[in-house]
Amino acid sequence: MTNGTQDSEDQRDTDQDAEPPTPDGQEPDTDQLQPDSEPASHPDPEPGG
Repeated sequence: MTNGTQDSEDQRDTDQDAEPPTPDGQEPDTDQLQPDSEPASHPDPEPGG
């Protein structure tokens, strides 16, 4: 039964980590990750072309 409780706590920890950047309402982490991920995925065609 202890495992079940630990699992719940682990999940909450992850939620809190993602919450800090959300409280601001700006969500800079998500904005920066999205734009960074896009160009990073198209680095081959850019330099190749």
